[in-house]
Amino acid sequence: MSKQPSTDFGLIIRHLRTQRGWSLAVMADKLNISTPAYFKMEDGTTKPSLDRIKQISEVFSVQIADLIVTFDPNMALDHERERDQYKLTIDNINQAYTELLAKHVELIGHVRANGLKW
Repeated sequence: MSKQPSTDFGLIIRHLRTQRGWSLAVMADKLNISTPAYFKMEDGTTKPSLDRIKQISEVFSVQIADLIVTFDPNMALDHERERDQYKLTIDNINQAYTELLAKHVELIGHVRANGLKW
């Protein structure tokens, strides 16, 4: 018997669950359902009701739309990389600004010490 591939919804909730370090049993408990019932949603065997999707979105503190969009794990990694690169860029700008400000203060001190004018 061949297993059906996971749905995007299943991949999304698996990603969110594992990202939080929760086991299948912990997630099932949060939803007040059995672990096998929850697992069937993750592996795409069963489709959850709209009420269940709403409950899952509340457990993960995400919008319902975030659970039903097409999920690409590589895209999630790309967003994480972009965020990290952005942070590095901001850190670099802050460092460069601090260094520039220090040089500016040093230059002003030199100008004043030597009686020079701008």
